[in-house]
Amino acid sequence: QVANVTAEQIAAFMADQEGSPQTLRTRFARVRALFNWLADTNRIDGSPFRGMKPPKVQHKEVEILTLEQTKKLFFDNYAEDPERRETLGRLALEAFAGLRNDTAAQIVANEIQADGLRIPAAKIKTAQPQFLDGLPENLFVWLKWSQPDSWTMTPRQYATAKAAAFIQAKVPHPHNCLRHGFASYHVAAVKDPSKTSVIMCHTSAKLLWDVYRGIASEADGKALFKIMPGKGRASK
Repeated sequence: QVANVTAEQIAAFMADQEGSPQTLRTRFARVRALFNWLADTNRIDGSPFRGMKPPKVQHKEVEILTLEQTKKLFFDNYAEDPERRETLGRLALEAFAGLRNDTAAQIVANEIQADGLRIPAAKIKTAQPQFLDGLPENLFVWLKWSQPDSWTMTPRQYATAKAAAFIQAKVPHPHNCLRHGFASYHVAAVKDPSKTSVIMCHTSAKLLWDVYRGIASEADGKALFKIMPGKGRASK
């Protein structure tokens, strides 16, 4: 019975949980809130969480592409054919808007608007519709160049084209490196984690600041969002 749960049992339960440090901390907070509510409403005599501390979160350093590697990814794959245009357009959604790969792979033309991106609930991890504005200007330049009205790739086809683009550019491809790169460079450029967290649909600006601050310089952050179609192709 819930009324008989002890602090020792809670500790054993948490020790058996799997997930990232932040996931475990969130899970701890939710279970603690439940027991505190039970105690506050006199359903149990007291919360077994009294005096318990949440697990410490140790953030792993995220892996991103350098500014030069990001340029190579775009410019070494720059071509006028429809497949390359679509590939780079979707890569721009990841690199310059911070979209997750799954979301970038599903965006269609009518969700790209002049002042932002309108993302349906079914295409985003939060499962809530989002309108993302305040996005960098170079994103929209890349999107216009990529001609979204002609996009035809399935998510699987985009995954294949994306992998080929990294190989073509001979740059590393760490998991979520473009999304992590967006967060790192955007925080460095604008120095306002609340703005970055809103674009990335994060619930905690502090968490974003703690994870991404100091990874990129302000100069590189501003330079990243000046990468435009056609500029820098001589670096190939």
